[in-house]
Amino acid sequence: MYGADRTRLYQSVGRIIEGANLKECDAEENNEFAFLEEKTDKKADNRNLIIDKLNEQGISPILASKRGNREKLKEVVHTLKVTYGVSYREIESVIGVSRETLRQLDKKG
Repeated sequence: MYGADRTRLYQSVGRIIEGANLKECDAEENNEFAFLEEKTDKKADNRNLIIDKLNEQGISPILASKRGNREKLKEVVHTLKVTYGVSYREIESVIGVSRETLRQLDKKG
């Protein structure tokens, strides 16, 4: 959009929306689109989610690989994978159980 068109557009929108604080742009301003990007650390969020789900089942991330915790671990892995879309690789990095084992647990459940 060129500068004059942009100014006219802002004026029209300003008439429609009362009290809006619209910034008028110069004609010399770069005509590229600005995209807003949410800056989050998805890996840290997933790590916290995995730990929270393990704690809800009463499993310590360190003890998750023990045989006695397999049934609870099945539930946690299935919930994380289906509901939250967490990858087996991320779960593996937190609890130390291989991705293939996690995949097999999820299929059995």
